[in-house]
Amino acid sequence: MAKKTKRGNNEGTITRRKDGRWEARISFGRDAAGKVKRMTLYGKTRQDVANKLTKTLHDKQHGTFIAPQKLTLGDWLAIWLHDYKRPSIRSHTYDSYETIVRLHLNHSLSRMVLKDLRPEHVQRYYNEKVRQGLDASTIGQHHKVLSGALKQAEKNQLVLRNICRLMESPRQTRKEMRTLTIEQVMI
Repeated sequence: MAKKTKRGNNEGTITRRKDGRWEARISFGRDAAGKVKRMTLYGKTRQDVANKLTKTLHDKQHGTFIAPQKLTLGDWLAIWLHDYKRPSIRSHTYDSYETIVRLHLNHSLSRMVLKDLRPEHVQRYYNEKVRQGLDASTIGQHHKVLSGALKQAEKNQLVLRNICRLMESPRQTRKEMRTLTIEQVMI
């Protein structure tokens, strides 16, 4: 009779639950207190769970795994402003960043889970600001603030990528320059 092989550490486990569903568990590190952090994946069949586990292990091995969290964009913007920007920029710049976050970004995007933010959400935000009559240069400042926050989130491995790099802020329309006529100059 063949011996059952046991999975090694950090390879995950697959079990059947009492309700008939299948679950896989994988550990992905330790928190600040030293407690092991685990992730549970669910599926209707064993194959579903095995596929999810394989994908998660692949992402973990290649450094593209993002730990599950419920951090919202609004919470992250507050952390980013206070911990990362306040010590490194002038107070006037900080005030303008804080105003953009408080008056604009928080009203539209703050409830979005950070890792679930998609380019279409940001594009919808830009389009709404254009409809509200904001100038393209102002929306460009919003883009700069959001991109900076997502760049830091990417460094901290809270998001897989900075989605603002995938899009462009609205272009400014150049106004035609009007020159004075000779009669207007002579007056």
